[in-house]
Amino acid sequence: NGNSVGQKVVIRGRAKRGRRHNYNFACQNDGEVADTIAIGRIGKRYNSRKWRARIFQLTGGRTNVTGAFQSMRINEPLLPAEEILYQVKAALKFNPTRRIQRTFRVRARSNLSPILCDEAESTVKLRP
Repeated sequence: NGNSVGQKVVIRGRAKRGRRHNYNFACQNDGEVADTIAIGRIGKRYNSRKWRARIFQLTGGRTNVTGAFQSMRINEPLLPAEEILYQVKAALKFNPTRRIQRTFRVRARSNLSPILCDEAESTVKLRP
């Protein structure tokens, strides 16, 4: 329904190879009927030459969903007011000599009404 459009979070920290920068996000069905929500990344792939990101589903036990998340193949059935928690662990693959940042974007789309989707983004800003 567009509630999360424009929501942003900025994570700041020290840049060091292998150091993890974690953040959590939740997907919630705020409608009045049960729906299946497609969840995944938009834009650049989370894993690249410089970054390694792993995505875990925390609800119902900790499960690594990185591959399905990258290709937007996560389809979660949600009852009204039910939510699913996720954790992203982003780490650098090198030691930078200057400031570096990366934006990670998430999209959740309703299967009942595919034109309804929410997007949120997080930016990781690191300094050497």
